[in-house]
Amino acid sequence: MRDHVQPFRPLERLKPQRLSGVGRSLVALLTVFLIGALLVGPVDAKWGRGRTSPRTTVLSPKQDSVVEGGDILSVGRADHRVGVGGVLVVVKNLDDDTYWNGSGWQTEFVRTEAAVDGVGERKASWSLRVPEEALVDARYRVRGFAYTVEGNGDAYGGHLTEFDYRSEPSGPGSTTTTTPPLTVTTSTVAPTSSKPPTTTQSSTTQPTVTSTTLTSTTVTPTTATPTTSTSTTISAPSSTTSTTQPSGDCGDPSILVPCTGLLLGSTGDFADSDGNWQSPREDFRRQEERLGHDFDVFHDYNQWNHLINGSWPHRETQALADEGRIIFINWKSPTSSPADWARIANGQFDDDIRTAARNIIAYDKPLFITFFHEPEDNIMSVAGDNIAKQDELVNDYAEAFAHIVNVFDDVGADNAIWVWNVQGWLGHQRLYDAGLYPGDDVVDWVAYNSYNWHGCDNHGNSPRWKEFEDVYQTFYDWLESDGPGRPGPDKPVMLGEWGTEENVGATNSDQTKAEWFDDARRHFVDGTFPRIKAAIYFDTEGVRADGSVQFCEWGLDSSAESLASFRTLMAEPALVPTWK
Repeated sequence: MRDHVQPFRPLERLKPQRLSGVGRSLVALLTVFLIGALLVGPVDAKWGRGRTSPRTTVLSPKQDSVVEGGDILSVGRADHRVGVGGVLVVVKNLDDDTYWNGSGWQTEFVRTEAAVDGVGERKASWSLRVPEEALVDARYRVRGFAYTVEGNGDAYGGHLTEFDYRSEPSGPGSTTTTTPPLTVTTSTVAPTSSKPPTTTQSSTTQPTVTSTTLTSTTVTPTTATPTTSTSTTISAPSSTTSTTQPSGDCGDPSILVPCTGLLLGSTGDFADSDGNWQSPREDFRRQEERLGHDFDVFHDYNQWNHLINGSWPHRETQALADEGRIIFINWKSPTSSPADWARIANGQFDDDIRTAARNIIAYDKPLFITFFHEPEDNIMSVAGDNIAKQDELVNDYAEAFAHIVNVFDDVGADNAIWVWNVQGWLGHQRLYDAGLYPGDDVVDWVAYNSYNWHGCDNHGNSPRWKEFEDVYQTFYDWLESDGPGRPGPDKPVMLGEWGTEENVGATNSDQTKAEWFDDARRHFVDGTFPRIKAAIYFDTEGVRADGSVQFCEWGLDSSAESLASFRTLMAEPALVPTWK
């Protein structure tokens, strides 16, 4: 297993019975007033429930976990399309019905202001600490109330979590099964910018401590075959049962950016070695078995209708997610053509987009999603050398992407984390400079798909070998440079697809595929590309049933040596993701 602490775990939600007509309206009204009276208490005038209310999620402590000693550090995320203004948190001792006010406990309902990174932005992280000396053994509830930069908030709160606090750790005779503890080290140094977020606390309202250990108990698994988790100390290879998080500003759990390490993912091959169709999800699992480690991310390619007609998520995709993997949706347009883009931007597919957004909301877990990855070749195939047509399609694509994100936001699909995914070949730099990037306000991650094309029959069969750094440095340098069309320098970067064939007689190098993977591991560990926080391998042999080649032979297991090298990459302690 690739042992690490995931920032999110699936939670069961209670779903009301369907009613219709007047009955549903009356029940909805009664529910709103009852919940407001019983759970929340008095509601300030600026707070209300509406379609555009901000959303709040508590990331830790986890539901039904046990915090053993130390402070309680609650962290979470908040989302709203006009910008998060702040987060108020209710911490309640359920055993004696008292509320934390920032310095002590009181019987009256009270919200406490949390420390927020990302004020004014669409997605923000928040944290609030209750010191150990103020805690007793009891069951506690944490609920967040986000409000916008305009001062409007959700009166009835977002996601809540309930957990138990024990001042002393469980004894050696305890039969409680726990998942790996997460040690979070925080700092009181003020952040230098709104990104990346940090768990820094306001010195006026929050006491200073050095670390908190959050230990979660194992809840009833949602899959038939639960997996066993352990964890790794990042500072050095170890068999200890905790993961130490570095201090300072790092990562952003609200958009799945790890503090340290690297999210590793893969596709599944759509065809077996004979070219016969197979389930890519089943192949994904088989590859994990060969590697002896689980990936963090499954790259899930989908046509437009898959998110509209109820076929997504596939039951196997859902099972992968329930076991803790992050899903990365790759979503094409209605006809997989640039002709769709202007129609999307003009609102002609809004009903479909809203349906897809509601589908994503029902999924109830954060996920990566990109719209129409690698649009460059599609633009060039239509426009050719016609610069005006190129610019028209560039604008259509950027506006379509932004429109989809805005509709998702309006519907409330805040668990969608948006990835701009391009080829990253500077032969298309004119398209990038012309505005192919939709904008920082609608993009969370930047991804590019680059390969060592040596030996690829359907891509020129280049006789020259390109080492890992040579493949990925060029577009990375463009991202880091000044000029038009560039994403903001704080955007995390993902290798949306990457890969190499075996060396089949390169004219300039005798490096093997296994050595190429070793080189990749070294660059990831050494921080050659510090903004790269995820790498999703394109694991396919690319053979059709008639034996012809559709893709290159990227397969991880093209040789025993390449598979062993990638296994070593996945087991590298320095690359295990950690979350602040």
